[in-house]
Amino acid sequence: MGLGFSRHISCPSCGCRESYRLADGRKKCRRCGKKYSCRLIKSRLPVKTLKRLALSFWLRVPVAIVSRELRLNPKTVSRHYNLMRQGIAEVEGGGARECEEPVQLSLLVDSEMDRVVVGPAASLQSACCQLFGCDWKYGEIICCQAPLGEIFCRVYLTESVAQQGMPNWLKTIDKLARIARGMCRRTTKCHGQSQQMLLNEIAFRFNHRSNPGASAILYDFFKNS
Repeated sequence: MGLGFSRHISCPSCGCRESYRLADGRKKCRRCGKKYSCRLIKSRLPVKTLKRLALSFWLRVPVAIVSRELRLNPKTVSRHYNLMRQGIAEVEGGGARECEEPVQLSLLVDSEMDRVVVGPAASLQSACCQLFGCDWKYGEIICCQAPLGEIFCRVYLTESVAQQGMPNWLKTIDKLARIARGMCRRTTKCHGQSQQMLLNEIAFRFNHRSNPGASAILYDFFKNS
């Protein structure tokens, strides 16, 4: 083992930037001891295949079908799907860390955009009022099949939107509910930390439902930070 010490590439397992350089060119993390390669992409698959995986994930194509079409091991497809879920968790929920308070969905409805955020109810209420100027007006229950069962969504409205009438924001809730139910139909188990990641994915799919570049964002999650 070489004694070369590097602070430029972070460990893909724990994020530590301190590592030893091994004789075979790989690095060994100083914190967790995991070995990894210094690649800009968190995968050995070709870029074309990674883009196909990102598009398949966005279209909710099952792992079995993707593995057959791309001639990949199902475990490889699942690992790349999980990499995208981890990236979504960092963007939508600040990571998949466990928190003492139950995590909820909050829907911000204003005159310019509708957006879903994920987090503990108390912290979201403070952030929504201060940063977005929205007040909590309604609580909506979205009924889903297993694993989530029911999702409590706090609806924040600006005064201008509230004056437009209830049907406008109800249509937005209906769009969110369809995405949530579709996610739950394809997911059989959800416990603890994975429940928060599922809520993060629901928020991501809702917030990017009209974005033609959503799969490109998912592809970026394969890149090392």
